[in-house]
Amino acid sequence: MRKPLFLVLITSLFMVSLLYAEKKNDKKKDETVVAEDVSSGLYKYLPDSYDKQAGFTVADLIALKLTAYNSRAQGISSKLISTSITALAWPDSLVLNCYLELQEKDKACYLGTGQFTYPQSELPIMFQEAVTFIQKMSHLYYADLNDKYMVINLYMKGSLVATWKDFQLNVLAQGK
Repeated sequence: MRKPLFLVLITSLFMVSLLYAEKKNDKKKDETVVAEDVSSGLYKYLPDSYDKQAGFTVADLIALKLTAYNSRAQGISSKLISTSITALAWPDSLVLNCYLELQEKDKACYLGTGQFTYPQSELPIMFQEAVTFIQKMSHLYYADLNDKYMVINLYMKGSLVATWKDFQLNVLAQGK
């Protein structure tokens, strides 16, 4: 009887010492994690290097807003949907990249890589509607925008299908 009782006692002491050592290690880990996670800078969740001020212009800020607010699908004509518009305020021009898709009923008309089953004569009309929409929308953000310095690039499924610059639409896509 003494021997089993002695073994139970020894085993219990051994288990208690293991739990105590494990608890001590957990406290050290918690202290380390707390010390690493808490930043002394502006953003508690980011390293202090993120506190640095970024230098950009009002035009850059407006371009950022234009991009953010137009990064969703929106119908822009009877045939086209804009999936997103990005704006880049360069010193010599405002570049607007518009990513397009065809409306649901017309999806079969785009073959990819800038190829359409539409007649070639319909493509300039369709892309001009997109350009007109983008021009009107960009004037909501840049009230005094001079269109002479605006460049609009129209993309569909990764292919550049048309550009607008110097008041001229250049259709790169091919129709039947």
